[in-house]
Amino acid sequence: MAQLEKDPELSAVLLGEDVTAMQNMLKSAYQAELARAQNTSRRQSERSMDAQRASATVPRDTVQLYQQLAASGLQYGPAFRLLRNVHVPDTSSAGTAAAGSSS
Repeated sequence: MAQLEKDPELSAVLLGEDVTAMQNMLKSAYQAELARAQNTSRRQSERSMDAQRASATVPRDTVQLYQQLAASGLQYGPAFRLLRNVHVPDTSSAGTAAAGSSS
């Protein structure tokens, strides 16, 4: 709170006294996140199938995958459960490698 008292403009936004500024800040943050997600999606779609296959090293249990789909409202009967060998990218090692390479 002491830091907020030093900056009355920021204090007004964060404490809800300037609703328009708060809405603009949230809108800006949303637009930045949306742009980031779109860029990530575009980069992913531009990669070759071989590159995507090489980066997907973590096996995924298809029974669990179909259970998660069912929990979200997408139910596939046995005749439509065609996934057998599913792999996803290892995001934990990618974050570690990126952090380690910058030092």
